[in-house]
Amino acid sequence: MSLDTPPTDTHLARQPTLTNRQRSAKIPFAGLALAGGQSTRMGLQNKALVEYDGQPLLLHSLKKGLSCASVTLISTGPHCYEQPYLARYTQLPDAGTQGPLAGIYQGLLWLSAQAHLQWLAVMPCDTPWVPSDWADQLLSADAISTEPMITDPISTHQSLHTTQALYVVHHKRHHYAHSIWHKNSLGTVQQALKHKDWALRQVLQKLNTQAIDLTDHYPKDCFTNINTLDTLKHATTIRPNPT
Repeated sequence: MSLDTPPTDTHLARQPTLTNRQRSAKIPFAGLALAGGQSTRMGLQNKALVEYDGQPLLLHSLKKGLSCASVTLISTGPHCYEQPYLARYTQLPDAGTQGPLAGIYQGLLWLSAQAHLQWLAVMPCDTPWVPSDWADQLLSADAISTEPMITDPISTHQSLHTTQALYVVHHKRHHYAHSIWHKNSLGTVQQALKHKDWALRQVLQKLNTQAIDLTDHYPKDCFTNINTLDTLKHATTIRPNPT
């Protein structure tokens, strides 16, 4: 998911390359692949299971885009993935009628019970070219503000981070579904679902969000979605060249 106009209240930062010190002190996170959509633009076949380059699109997300996650989850929507190669992943269902925000909510709800994890990295199941370290780039020390929060002095989690979410900007496109959410964003997401404010951009506007520009890090088109039959047909010509 990407739009050309950023939220008005987010901070856009061009992210420098991670230093060796930052690489050795990576922040652990859970990963969530969004695979619960209706795939209407893919001819109603489940795009998560459509094969590209010898394996389902969903596996590209799980094995590459979220390969650095401490634990990896699948937002399944109304689907039930019974494929043996997906048996190792925790599946989080929802009604499938509220878009990706419902999957993010389920992921944050799961995360709220995990004392050792604070962050949830989210990505669509149809972006096979996403670099494996994109989440680490967003979670680097230069991206996250850690000034004490004063809104909730009781919660230890909320007292540690003013940054509640981060998302990717790449070649002037804003990829809201390639994003990372702190567990203290759960309440805001829950209220957005309650009021049927399902657009990720609008929810991110309500949080203290950092928009991180990764243009200098990765080749063009590496965050492109294969979400139509035409895009799938021409995927070999779109494939980004490694830098």
